[in-house]
Amino acid sequence: MNKFLLMFLAFLMATCYNDNNKEPVIKEMEFVPEMLGLTPGSTIAEVNFAWYSDSGENSFVRITKNGTIFLTKRGISGVASEGKYFHKAMAKYLKPNTEYAYRVSNDSIKWSVEYKYKTPQTETFKFAAIGDPQLTTGEQDPESIWFSPDRSVALGWKTTVEKITVAKVDFILSTGDQVDDGSNEKLYENFFAPAALRSIPIAPSVGNHDRHQIFQYHFNLPNEQNFSEENYGNYFYLYNNILFVALNTSAYVAGVEAAKPYIERFDATLAAAKTMHSGKYKWIIVQHHKSTRSVAWHSAEPDIQYYIDAGFETLMEKHNVDFVLAGHDHVYARIKLGNIYYMTLNTASGLKYYDPLNRTDEQTLPYAQNRIPGYTIFEVNGNNISISVYEVDKNTPIDKFEVVK
Repeated sequence: MNKFLLMFLAFLMATCYNDNNKEPVIKEMEFVPEMLGLTPGSTIAEVNFAWYSDSGENSFVRITKNGTIFLTKRGISGVASEGKYFHKAMAKYLKPNTEYAYRVSNDSIKWSVEYKYKTPQTETFKFAAIGDPQLTTGEQDPESIWFSPDRSVALGWKTTVEKITVAKVDFILSTGDQVDDGSNEKLYENFFAPAALRSIPIAPSVGNHDRHQIFQYHFNLPNEQNFSEENYGNYFYLYNNILFVALNTSAYVAGVEAAKPYIERFDATLAAAKTMHSGKYKWIIVQHHKSTRSVAWHSAEPDIQYYIDAGFETLMEKHNVDFVLAGHDHVYARIKLGNIYYMTLNTASGLKYYDPLNRTDEQTLPYAQNRIPGYTIFEVNGNNISISVYEVDKNTPIDKFEVVK
């Protein structure tokens, strides 16, 4: 084979490969699914898919390994919004530390372009945690210290995802408010725009701005607990030795009594997660939206205190939770109460920021409001978790600590 043919083949392979930063080239009989996103499955042997299309005949995902079909799985579809259909499918039986390729289909005849997905290792892995991407079609906070080149929220989010991608994480955990207006599909287009989200699963929490049916169309959640039509988004997943439990604290409860049914649902979700994965986890991480231990404006709102008085933090102690990750306040803070680390994560896009209140809480460790979008990297290695908190304009963390168990 002459060198010119080798060069051509190398070029062809490079143009067809998705490197997490570029969308693949469309070939004949292929299409690009709308707003395609991944979420973690029930365990690392699974991964869930969701996307939109103009037709709702069916949903399929096809997984290949080294060019050979590994699995074809049928999913579900239904009417979404604005003349669109949602599609959901799940892949199972995946092996650790293995690279797969996948395509999705709306009819099992025409398949999408090919994307890559790599499963995590079983001993060590990384995940990113973010707060409030809160996508809009507008600009970032005018008082920002750091702006994306065009000052848009969309590009601020894209920049954060690019930094997370460089960190080579296995998935992204979001503490809610994926979009600013939960009824606006254009904002979800901006949320799913970064190409890396075709290869990196994202586990969302329901934020107060996400309270709309559209949220349920866009995310394929594992082990979701169906308490009512209004209290969705309580789910859980086992990622190696960590049991992650997502709780929906988006509601504006009007009092302690109104908050108690939510606490009961959270208790049931945690209990179900622990029962299903009994003996398989060492850590428990809860993700939700409305931080009960923050330093900025939202922490003074009455509904936050109602959740606390109804037993939210007592519930965390009861279930021996190790970390409680939240957002809502667009500021960074961490507090340790007993054996539990409560972390409030800053906005991942720079939409807006809230200043810390004038308060002296001796249990408050580091906090920061530098008006720069941020993200947090968790490096998990058995009994050790190393946490590094970053702002998008810096390669050195603004906060770093390690927890050993």
